[in-house]
Amino acid sequence: MLMAMGTSASGQATGQVVLMRESEIRFFYPWLAEQLRGVL
Repeated sequence: MLMAMGTSASGQATGQVVLMRESEIRFFYPWLAEQLRGVL
């Protein structure tokens, strides 16, 4: 999963991009994994 970090709204420029395996998101971003449950 490619995630743009540090933006407050969609479409804004970001200074940091994170590439992470989908299966690892639950360890680093448990709140995001919960929101994405059933979507991915």
